[in-house]
Amino acid sequence: MNVLTPLPPADAQNITEHVTNKWEVRRNLEDGWIVLYSREFSHNEYIRLSTAIAADVAGGSGGATYAYFSSFAKESLQEIYRELGSRAPSIAQEIMRELTLDKVLSSIRGAFDGRRVELSIAGLQFQVGRATYNRAECERIFNRCITLPNTYQPYVRFRMASSNRDSSRDLAEWYRTTNMCYRIRAVNDWALRNGYQAGLPNLHQADHGQGIVFGTILLRNAEVQNVLATDLGRPSTSEARFRAVHDWALRNGYQAGFPNFHDANHGRGIVFGTVFLRNAEVRDLSLSELGNPLTSEDRFRAINDWALRNGYRAGFPNFHQADHGQGVVFGAVLLRDAEVRNVPVSSLERDSLACDL
Repeated sequence: MNVLTPLPPADAQNITEHVTNKWEVRRNLEDGWIVLYSREFSHNEYIRLSTAIAADVAGGSGGATYAYFSSFAKESLQEIYRELGSRAPSIAQEIMRELTLDKVLSSIRGAFDGRRVELSIAGLQFQVGRATYNRAECERIFNRCITLPNTYQPYVRFRMASSNRDSSRDLAEWYRTTNMCYRIRAVNDWALRNGYQAGLPNLHQADHGQGIVFGTILLRNAEVQNVLATDLGRPSTSEARFRAVHDWALRNGYQAGFPNFHDANHGRGIVFGTVFLRNAEVRDLSLSELGNPLTSEDRFRAINDWALRNGYRAGFPNFHQADHGQGVVFGAVLLRDAEVRNVPVSSLERDSLACDL
């Protein structure tokens, strides 16, 4: 167990008759894990900070919460690197490259409302969450026993993943049952680690006897930028973010664009990671041409398959659609200079940080 920031003087051991489940909660958190704790918050402090986080997500500057979360993220990373240097030096460099300050910072902010964020990198499992400590003592007011409010403590913990935890079949099932934005982000990150500018899945998968592979579109001629969420109209779904990024691309001289589903806040407001293309063709395809796809994932596969049948290397939807009097058409981005390959699911990072805000 490691405590990064000293707890306030009103900690459990300094309060007469203070009764809490804090130490039981910690024992459970630390069972088989290395745990890094932030400062413990009173209920009122937690409410104030949660309100500030909500204001940041809604488009604020981030100044109210950035300093605290940034400090904890930096301290956590330093401790993780130190532990890995002594316990697992063979993977320390990969972890240092992949587990960035932005990723830890976004995870801490995302977990503060009680959700637990999970990351899996190079055989290590990371979790970021918020411990809740119940208090059993009470304060007597007019002869009534009023239970004191809970306290809260953010934490980061990590351990070696079990050998079968992230098998290709388990990972494929996880990606299948979550929003497609998680697969898009993971494939894009794989592309960056392997010398490409960007990547996205075509939403096909197969198993040829050596584990499940995902069909992947890889791009060497792409431009990546961070665009303020406010400039994109704060899209609230994955499909809406595709439309917003594509429209921003057209307004700024590109042929097309798509989101990589990374988010960050460096103190000036939320930004979305975006990929822009100058060598792409955009056209409308009818439902009948695409085989009447029903879901967003079906649309991805259908447009990519249409592209292959018509001399392109790959294609993907911009998630616009219209009906000009001859039936519904879907907007499609078609690529001639992409590379397509099968990527083992086991080589992708599992990252459950919310990507469909």
